[in-house]
Amino acid sequence: MQRGKKILIAVICILIVVLGIQMHAGYQIYQNNCQRATNERTSDEVLVDWLINDKNYDVETFRASYQNEEIAIESSLGTHSIPATYIYAPSNTDKTGHTIIMVHGLLGNRISNYPVAEMFLKQGYNVITYDQRSSGGNLAPHTTFGYLESQDLTDYIAYADKQMASDGLLGVWGQSFGAATVQNAMNEKIFEEAVDYVVLDCPMGDMADLMHDGSIWSKMKSAFANLFFKINLDFSYKDQSVYPQIADTKIPVLIACSESDEAFPLQSVKRIYDGMKENEKELFIVEDSAHSDIYFDHPKEYTQTMEAFLEKHVEKNK
Repeated sequence: MQRGKKILIAVICILIVVLGIQMHAGYQIYQNNCQRATNERTSDEVLVDWLINDKNYDVETFRASYQNEEIAIESSLGTHSIPATYIYAPSNTDKTGHTIIMVHGLLGNRISNYPVAEMFLKQGYNVITYDQRSSGGNLAPHTTFGYLESQDLTDYIAYADKQMASDGLLGVWGQSFGAATVQNAMNEKIFEEAVDYVVLDCPMGDMADLMHDGSIWSKMKSAFANLFFKINLDFSYKDQSVYPQIADTKIPVLIACSESDEAFPLQSVKRIYDGMKENEKELFIVEDSAHSDIYFDHPKEYTQTMEAFLEKHVEKNK
């Protein structure tokens, strides 16, 4: 009997130690992910340097080639301001024409969208590219992988909608974590009423998928991380998941993805595609691009795909 009690106590102690280790690991995940982006790591200087040195993109020539206006609107959720650059297409002199709102990915800011923005500008679309929470000049704390960020997007949708003429088309483009922001907003009333089409570039679907590899230990750490998010931010992985928001959307969607994307594999992206049941949808797949690099690796194919998608909706709305 005494020996049995000792074994039981030993097992309990081991379980307590294991749970403590997993809880600590979960807390570290929470700490790392609730502030994945910082204003310092995503400053204009950092992103300009990245475009020039990593992507061989001439930022100054871009700025000199297009009329642009620095704007900011106040968030309807919280007290932060949301900075953006409004860029006019050469054929447009005001904000009434066709417009695309661009949502950058993790560790980017509004400037990191410039290369793809130039493609849209050349097609005659004005561009609003803004800083997401805790990125660039947006001082809102915490990153929630598209959940709270979606409110900043709907604020800019409302802003653009007020500027545009009744025959102007409004599109939304989001990349990676920015695509999660877009999807989290898709069932909001203003989104459904004002947005004519969506482009998702290497989209993220479910935050929980990123947090564990299927093992019991990984799931345990993820569960503790989720608990810390809920306690501290009143936010959970379930809140962030895009699938309930996109399931019934009627808005046309184009998804661009790569078979070589290790961040969000093709099967994850296809789950997003298959999750939309009621809308027109297209899938543009390349074989060999790393995450978020499709435009840089395949600029001609990317541009042609976007041109055909946009032209289809221009014709449909005539």
